[in-house]
Amino acid sequence: MKKLLAIVFVSALVFLTSCDKKTPIAPDNEYQSTNKQVLLKSTADLNLGCLVFGPTIFERYTGKPETEVIEFSLQNMTSSYLIILTNGDQSKNSKVSSCTVVINDETIISTNELNKNVDKLEKEISLDFENEISVQVNGKPGSFLTITIYEISSCPCSLTDIDGNVYATIQIGDQCWMIENLRVTHYRNGEAIPNLTSNSDWSNTSSGAYCAYGNDNAYISQYGLLYNAYAVEDSRNIAPEGWHVATDAEWKELESYLGISATDLDMIGWRGTDEGDKIKSETGWNAGGNGTNESGFTAIPAGYRNRFGTFKNLGNVADFWTATENDMSTSWARELYYSHSEVYRTYGSKPNGFSVRLVRD
Repeated sequence: MKKLLAIVFVSALVFLTSCDKKTPIAPDNEYQSTNKQVLLKSTADLNLGCLVFGPTIFERYTGKPETEVIEFSLQNMTSSYLIILTNGDQSKNSKVSSCTVVINDETIISTNELNKNVDKLEKEISLDFENEISVQVNGKPGSFLTITIYEISSCPCSLTDIDGNVYATIQIGDQCWMIENLRVTHYRNGEAIPNLTSNSDWSNTSSGAYCAYGNDNAYISQYGLLYNAYAVEDSRNIAPEGWHVATDAEWKELESYLGISATDLDMIGWRGTDEGDKIKSETGWNAGGNGTNESGFTAIPAGYRNRFGTFKNLGNVADFWTATENDMSTSWARELYYSHSEVYRTYGSKPNGFSVRLVRD
């Protein structure tokens, strides 16, 4: 028995067993079956989220069947997953005659479910945070299987903004959130969002603008950008197609899902008990302020820029604009603080520079 270890993250890290002489068949490719001449359905048409395992090749090397074992971990959990077995390639000699797939001591695919006349097999399964997949391939030496596992989720694995920045996402309750701070510098139509560095320009503008914390671009990759509320409410849209800045109501839906009571949701000030810790990142906060990040939201203490242009509280505070205006001069926002486990609901002056999170339409 061969035992291999792979830590597989939802960012689609690919691990191949010692079979790099073959190219895995991407599971979202359509190709013609050599046996039945039936066009196989592309899994790109299915309701799939992140790739969590593979594509990994399991090959029959010798006349005696061998069992390959791989351990893999998940960063986040969803309720169900789809395992996809692709049998060989277009060549009949590459196809296995049968196989057994066991995950976490449960037989997922038995020997009578796949043979040389079956090109592709899909099955819904469950996984744990820590998993072990054991695969035995039966067939001629050189025959092989390609195995991939996807989340079954309406939340895509990532989103891409107009600048080409790619952001990881997560399903929380019925919502699909980005788990990084926005760092786009153009509106959806391609027009530039002004980068205002001087305090005078920042405090006097009444149109959309952004900046890096301390006007230092070295902070962007970790903390994202800070935007005034005018950029958030601009009709040209700061979010890519299919996404939008989360509204006050959508923040309340998230908070309710995490445990804040209905009677507290509309309050101004600190609300709840430990719901702030559930969305705060596990690292990066000052003075013991790290959260549990139980939700996977991964709020980071990016600080803020006040309406006079002064930068404050990097490492201590995460402030997020909502897309909901309070009045002509203020908009609703959320704040997390290093010394608090709750979530602060407030409204802020529109010239303030806060972080932005998007939610799927």
